[in-house]
Amino acid sequence: MAVVARKNEEYYAPVTRVYSYSRAAEATNHGATAPRRHIEPEHKALPQKKTHAVPKPNPRLGHRVAAVFGISAVAAMLLFVVTRYSLIAEQYSQVNQLKENIEESNLNIAALDVKLQCVINLDDAREAAKRAGMGYPDADQIVKVGGAAADSGE
Repeated sequence: MAVVARKNEEYYAPVTRVYSYSRAAEATNHGATAPRRHIEPEHKALPQKKTHAVPKPNPRLGHRVAAVFGISAVAAMLLFVVTRYSLIAEQYSQVNQLKENIEESNLNIAALDVKLQCVINLDDAREAAKRAGMGYPDADQIVKVGGAAADSGE
């Protein structure tokens, strides 16, 4: 019958943690059940005034801004360096192309010199000069470079 009576009783949570009603307390009362009552707190919490929370400046925000600025500066420097390297590489390519053109021209000049030496020999030149009526110059026809004529009448 005591079990049935307990089912009808209302159980309230204790207001403080100092005392809580438990079965151990029932054992000290030797099975007698005391009616439980609800204890109201002595003071009620006053309604708190709503205040507008002023956002505090985030100290990590400055670090974030500095990090973003630093990364942007590094990216700008890298971009500058890469563009300069590309310009330098382009100039080197032009220089190398000009060097190749010079080497090719020197090879062509050497080949033309060989052809010229093969085409003209000294005997052919003497025969062509005799046919044209040319001969060796006389002493009065010789003029020294940088000097006066041998027979100029002075």
